[in-house]
Amino acid sequence: MVEGTTIVAHDGDAAWRTDDGQLVMDFWAPESVTVVEPLSPPGVATEDGESWYQHGLDLEPFDVPGAKRAYREAIARNPSHSGAHVNYGRLVQHESPATAIGHYRLALTADPAHATAAFNLGTALEATGQVADAIAAYRQSLSLNPALADAHYNLSLLYQQTGHKLAALVHLKRYRELTS
Repeated sequence: MVEGTTIVAHDGDAAWRTDDGQLVMDFWAPESVTVVEPLSPPGVATEDGESWYQHGLDLEPFDVPGAKRAYREAIARNPSHSGAHVNYGRLVQHESPATAIGHYRLALTADPAHATAAFNLGTALEATGQVADAIAAYRQSLSLNPALADAHYNLSLLYQQTGHKLAALVHLKRYRELTS
């Protein structure tokens, strides 16, 4: 059998590439996949917002919709759970930057020292064209954690874009120091 430009040999249930012997596995079998949505995180009290947050973290690598539901449940049970707000905002930012902005702001209200919330707020504000507010958010994130290399980089780009060349160079230099 040929897959693309590679010859694949089959022997019963096993398949491998003939050029290098690499095993070929078919991971996609949609007819055999059944998605089961747990009602609550396994083995935890359902009223616990932290447990739902942890459940969302566990789901993220393979079930983003499930992770979103878990973060929403964590927020419903603990509206001041900054981590759940940040992670939910990050997962919805591409489809709804305005929703993400709201969640990042709620995270910062709950935990004003949450540097990641401030950084993510900057990215969402930047995505919506709110450059001055994005700069303020990045600066806030750096006041909370001066070692956030990506905040220095993003600030450098925004300062360059707005004509503040010296500030752009300062942040680009700091970014390079942190990443080298």
